[in-house]
Order: sequence, then structure tokens, then C-alpha cells
Amino acid sequence: MKLPKKLLLVLTIILFIPLINFRLLVFNLDFYEKEFTKLNVYDKFSKETAEENTQELISYLKNKGSLETEFFNEKEKQHLIDVKNLINKAINLFYLISFLLILFLVLNYKNLSKPFLYSGISIISLIIILLFLDFGQAFLSFHKLFFSNDLWQLNPQTDNLINLFPQQFFSDFIKKIFINSFFISILLIISSFFLAKFEKKF
Repeated sequence: MKLPKKLLLVLTIILFIPLINFRLLVFNLDFYEKEFTKLNVYDKFSKETAEENTQELISYLKNKGSLETEFFNEKEKQHLIDVKNLINKAINLFYLISFLLILFLVLNYKNLSKPFLYSGISIISLIIILLFLDFGQAFLSFHKLFFSNDLWQLNPQTDNLINLFPQQFFSDFIKKIFINSFFISILLIISSFFLAKFEKKF
């Protein structure tokens, strides 16, 4: 069954908002450094050590360098290969959704108010629902779903990666995406009312 253009636009916006926030945050060194301070990472590693290895890691994840540091052991480096592949897939999906968003915006340019309204409401509703999930269980399920091995099961006694990025880091990462997506959704809803008035005139 052929989906209506407006519905396709709504679905695309719903995917685009969290994806663009992920894209903006995943390589954001300022966010990492704030989290390191908040989570007392600098008590485990010196500020220089943590930030130097994080910068190298970000370059590696961006496909702009290799991971030569001995800060991470072989098991961690193997896991980071999987992480990099997953991030690359997410970013490629972001580019695809961005292209589709532009396409559907053009196709619906005369009738954007309702898609903006429905998208904003849908995203806020999804955020509220997801906030009720147990993050620890969701975190575990995510790893079992997206990783085909057990390399992600790290030991804080022997593996620096889990000490640099404890589970709370990822919880804060997701919360940041939720917060940013929430405010963008509010802007979408507000914009929809102005667009509705504009569309009535023309």
C-alpha cells in the first residue's frame, strides 16, 4: 500500500530529530569532558591521559586515524571495531534520512503544518514512553541485539574503556538526545501553528 506523502514526511522527521542529535553529540569532545568531570573519571585517570586517549578514540571512530594507543587492550580494540561500524551505520542512516527529509519537505511544501504538529507530538510521546523503561535493562538488550559477540562485557578491574565510559555516561548521552529532541519538537509544534495560518492565506 502506498503511504501518503504527509505520513512519509512525519516518519522521516521522527527519525531525523534523534539522528541529528546523535550525530552532533557522538563526536562532541566538550560533552565527553563534562561527563568525565561529573562521573569522577579524572579520579581514575589524569585529565591529560583521559582527554588524549578520548581524542584519539574520536578520530578513530570518525575514520580519521588508527587506534595505536596502549591505553586500550586488544579485547577493547576489537570491541571498538564493532562500535565504529555501528556508529558509521547510524551516520549513514542519518545522511539517507536527511536526503529523504529534504525530498518530502519539497513534496509537501504547501502543507507542512500538520506533519510538523504530528511529528512534534509523536516525538514527545515517544520520549515520555522511553523514560519509563529501565535503562540498565535497555542497555543490556541493546548490546545483545547489536553486537554478535561478548567483547562488550568488560571488566572494570582490567579494562580502561569501561572506566572511561561507565554505564552512566551512556545514560546521560541518551538523556541529552532526549532533551534536545524534546525542545526541537516543541519548536516544530509552535511552527505548525504559524504555518497553519500561512497556509490558510495561500
